[in-house]
Amino acid sequence: LLSLYGDLQQQHKEKCLMVAMLASAGLGEVAQYESARAELTAINPAWPKAALFTTVMPFIFNRVH
Repeated sequence: LLSLYGDLQQQHKEKCLMVAMLASAGLGEVAQYESARAELTAINPAWPKAALFTTVMPFIFNRVH
């Protein structure tokens, strides 16, 4: 049954990186946000939210700061 869910450690790491991305973005830490996003995209190039964050977050950072 666990094989249906793929690599659970990778999924956990992806979720942790997603939280790190959002926390960094919320604090205005653009470099840390970009680092977490790059690591997440390297782990899973087909990450479902990649296009959304790649497109939207630079706009938000420019508006907020």
